[in-house]
Amino acid sequence: MSGSKMKPTTRQLLDLVIHDLVMYGRMRRYQDYAELVYGMVTDPRRIRRQIDRVAFNLRHYRQQILDEIAMRDAALVDKAREVLLRHRKPPLLPRNTPAPVEAPPGVEEPPPLVLPDATVEAVEAAKDVEDDGVPVLEWLAHLSERRELEMREFPQHDVLDVWIKTDTPVGIIFSADWHLGSVGVDYERYVADLEFLLAHPDDLKIITVGDLIDNFVRFRSAEAVLQQIASPKLQVQLLRKIADALVASGQFLAAGWGNHDVTRDEQIIGHSPVAQLLAKRVAYFDGKGLIILRVGPSREKAVKYTIQLVHKPPGKSMYDPNWGGKKLYRTKFPADISVTAHLHKPAWQVDSHYEEARGLGFHFGGRRISIACGTYKTDDPYARRYYTEGRIGAPTVLLWPDHHRMEVFGSAEAAMVFKAGLLVADQQTGTPNQRPVRQAKTTTKKGGRRRRRH
Repeated sequence: MSGSKMKPTTRQLLDLVIHDLVMYGRMRRYQDYAELVYGMVTDPRRIRRQIDRVAFNLRHYRQQILDEIAMRDAALVDKAREVLLRHRKPPLLPRNTPAPVEAPPGVEEPPPLVLPDATVEAVEAAKDVEDDGVPVLEWLAHLSERRELEMREFPQHDVLDVWIKTDTPVGIIFSADWHLGSVGVDYERYVADLEFLLAHPDDLKIITVGDLIDNFVRFRSAEAVLQQIASPKLQVQLLRKIADALVASGQFLAAGWGNHDVTRDEQIIGHSPVAQLLAKRVAYFDGKGLIILRVGPSREKAVKYTIQLVHKPPGKSMYDPNWGGKKLYRTKFPADISVTAHLHKPAWQVDSHYEEARGLGFHFGGRRISIACGTYKTDDPYARRYYTEGRIGAPTVLLWPDHHRMEVFGSAEAAMVFKAGLLVADQQTGTPNQRPVRQAKTTTKKGGRRRRRH
């Protein structure tokens, strides 16, 4: 029998199981194995999974081990409990539940924690302050009042309804990306355009779409910062004087945000002096703006036009500068005129959508104009190296007061030349030069089928 393998006794098998449980439990979870030995798990499948995982070298005696565990020899169970209690982790408890503290064998319980008198007094004082504090409803009322004061002090708009009183076509200039203060700005052309605008207070109005000053306080390229010939403080002061002149002439309709004049200051100092400057003088859009523009001799009979604008469009294309305006039309609002900026490329496009809606009396559909504003910063080494050079351009749209008609031009001068030609033609013919809008009519055929004709 010495050369043959001796079959291990039941006690030896269980000792091996206990040893494997302890060694394996140090690397895994102790609680599962405690449940296995204590017999707290009644699912036999779970017991078999645990045995397969741990007692891999005792697979031939699995049934014998299960039988012996089922018998629960008192001595062996006590020995297993003693070993596992020495090595296991505390059981998992629900979140925010204090874990019970048990002293290890041979260690006395710690004495209860006694706080110093000063700490007790501080805790009691804090309770008194909390009880005597301002009620939460009073705080909420105060915050609501503060919010109203903030909105009055720094007004912002999402939708603007404005009326231009006129009986002749009026031109709306869409201008952006002035970048005042930069050495690359064509100041001669800017001054000429500004003087032309101020010389026609009744015929021309202006809407700006951001980046009116260069405002390079800091940038990833020091070259852009050093190419400013006016400090950001002086740039804001110049913009204030220009805005005051346009407001005094009644030509400044609205303004939008820009990444140079507004966003950069908000990221650095938390607020924008340019945004506050504009909001104090005209309707200011801090996001995507929508303008309901009424043109006519009276507000009730005025022709309604819708204009939406944003500096940085939600999408762009290197082949189509008007892509952002078209996306605004599809995703935000089907406005008559959609205006974007930021790309420094003047462009405009006229097409038609929802033609029948306008003829049926809805205030959308028909001719649509998409506009991308140009810039006065034509000499920009940074843009020339990484992008493309800017082009001067402030597209201008003529709006008629007696019927819904829009004509777009590349500059305010071209729009005024066209309007002057219309006035001369009216004087010669004695009738207003206007194009009536075709109204959609419906007639009924046999069988109740409807047919449209124009």
